[in-house]
This record gives sequence, C-alpha cells and structure tokens, in this order.
Amino acid sequence: MTSTLRKYLAMTLGVAVLLTAEVVPAIAQPAGPSPVEQLRRATEAIHALGVSGVQARVIAPDGRQSVATRGTADLNTGRPVSSGGYFRMAGTSKTLVATVVLQLEAEGRLSLDGTVDHWLPAVVRGNGNDGSRITIRHLLQHTSGIRDALPGYTEEYYQQRHNVYEPEQLVGLAMTHEPEDFLPGKGWAYSNTGYVLLDMIIQEATGHPAHQEIKNRILRPLGLDQTRWMGTSPTLPRHTSSSAPVPGWMSPTRHRWTTRTFPGSRPLGMRTASSAPCSTAACCRHDSRPG
Repeated sequence: MTSTLRKYLAMTLGVAVLLTAEVVPAIAQPAGPSPVEQLRRATEAIHALGVSGVQARVIAPDGRQSVATRGTADLNTGRPVSSGGYFRMAGTSKTLVATVVLQLEAEGRLSLDGTVDHWLPAVVRGNGNDGSRITIRHLLQHTSGIRDALPGYTEEYYQQRHNVYEPEQLVGLAMTHEPEDFLPGKGWAYSNTGYVLLDMIIQEATGHPAHQEIKNRILRPLGLDQTRWMGTSPTLPRHTSSSAPVPGWMSPTRHRWTTRTFPGSRPLGMRTASSAPCSTAACCRHDSRPG
C-alpha cells in the first residue's frame, strides 16, 4: 500500500472517529466542513488514487449512519458501488478468530500460555523462529515476533490476487524470514501470519476449520446471516436480502470473509473489509470482476 493511500485511509478513519464521538458543547470553533463532508471528500480522494470503487460507512452509538461511495463495483458494466453492498472484512475477521480462541480457553480446551509447538510441532522453525517459545497469547497480541509475509499485498497485487495458498504455505513463507528484533512477548509487530497459525490451532483443537467454528459459535447464535465465508471466490454477492449460501462460500482455503451493510444492522461493530488492506472505515475494490 502506498504512503499516499495510507494517508487517505487514515484520514477516513479519523473522520469515523469524529462521527462516532459523543458531541461535546464547544465554545467557539472555526467554521469548516462537517464530518460527513469530510467522509465524502476522503472517499473521493481514495478513488482518485486509482481505486476502482470505495464504500465508507460509519454508525454512531445512537444508531445514526453516514455513508459515502465513489466509483464502480464492476468495471465491465460500470455498475456503481452500492451504499448497502457486500465487502471484504479482511483483517477485521481477526476479531472473530480471537473470540473463538478465548471461548476455547474458557472451555478448558486450550491454554493461552500453551506454545505453538504444542499444537503445531516443528511448524514454526528456521531462521531464528522457535515455536517452543511462542504462546497462543503472543499470537493473539501480535507479540510473537513472527514476520508478516502474506503475498499479494504489494505492488505485484494484480499478478498475485488470484493465487491460492494453504495455511502451511503461508507460514512457510514467513519462516524464510528472521523474526522481529525482539523476543516473544517483549515487543509488538502486526502479524497476519500469527492469525494464520491461530486458525490452524483452532482446527487442531476442535477438528473443524476456523471458519466453521466462527459460524457455529458467533454468526449463527447472533443471527449474523449476512456475514459469510467466501472461500476462494474472487467476487462478492450482489446486494440482496436473501441469506441463501453463495456457491463456494464454505471453501476451506485462504481468509475471505465478507459481510453486508444494511440499515439497522450492526454485526459486532464491524463495517468494513476488502480484497486488499484498507482502513477500517473504508472498503476498496481493486479488481474488475463482477461483484
């Protein structure tokens, strides 16, 4: 992600904070664009960087919603981005993974202080990486020191975006790098690889893929029937009120969760996602396939 795109995504997130913050009486403030107008401008700025379509939505504590869209959802037809369409959850799905892990800990099926080696012997090895010194707690808190080596989120995105990797392959890529320059638990560095390992541990502990445990433990009990596992599908469902499964949505490879926004819905406060890393206040579509 370029520094310019990161700047505008951070701006959008800042607007989200303004919109969701409680209103405090002010003495005299200079006139300027409203938070809603700032959200619209930030969305336009992201689109101007070359992102084909952008959707940004903020839901305030009192239920008020602000949404801004820009660009197209399908470059083949020119269909505009919908204000209530589906979008990728991306890293926001880590909240779901962490919830399942904590539930398993409460059930006595794993310990947060258990090591990665206990569940995945010899998987985290090489170039200074040592799974016997890294705990589940470290993975959850991004303090393991394991490098973030997921492919497809660089300048080669367009060439790599349809590649499919097994979890073991992704961990293997990370093991070709030395860990961060701190011991496990003694520093912090964001690691998608750590959550790939948590997915693998969930499967070892339950006998089921992590996405199945998320569905059974979180989505189904809370009635979040518009949040779906998309498997390896490169496209998104059309805007629909139906909760019928989408073909391939349960495919057990790669992280591809999607959710839908619609008036009155608040699935765990999550409102964004994408097929590439984006701010938690915006959704970016980088491909031209029908969604």
